Amino acid sequence: IFENKIGRDRMHNRILAKLLQLADRCLLVAHREPKGYNTIDENGRPTDKKRPDGIIYFADNQHGLLFDVATVDPIGKTALQRNKNDSHAYSQEAANGKMKDYKHIAAKKKCDLQPFIVTTLGGFHQTAIDLVNKILRTSKASNKNEIFYRYLSQISCAIMRDNAAIVQTAHRRA
Repeated sequence: IFENKIGRDRMHNRILAKLLQLADRCLLVAHREPKGYNTIDENGRPTDKKRPDGIIYFADNQHGLLFDVATVDPIGKTALQRNKNDSHAYSQEAANGKMKDYKHIAAKKKCDLQPFIVTTLGGFHQTAIDLVNKILRTSKASNKNEIFYRYLSQISCAIMRDNAAIVQTAHRRA
């Protein structure tokens, strides 16, 4: 379990790094875990429990776009039950959860909000595709399709490498 947690954290951080690299490549200002964007408790006080993974500033949005990365395991017991009639239901639930977690922060800071949901098998939920497309829309590059597929491929490969490391570590311990 410990290796799994470390592996998932590493996976999450690699995905986040790739998104920040893409924003930088498109000449956008982006920050990891922006300070002052913490969740609030039931009494309206800020907590340090949750903070979005990043914020990207677009020319047409001075307040920025908050985003948060989540990986979901589509072959886990819960996911298999949820995906019984809709193969994307579990990923959509994760996206809805991210929206719920951060909607108060986004409203207070007048930011847009976008989850980035991927599966541990390297698949992308529509939220992930949408965020990459939003970033690329600002790019003046002529090869946007190539950049799009390159970054999604890099993210997918990073996920696969981390999965392999998790399995390899687990087998050494068995």
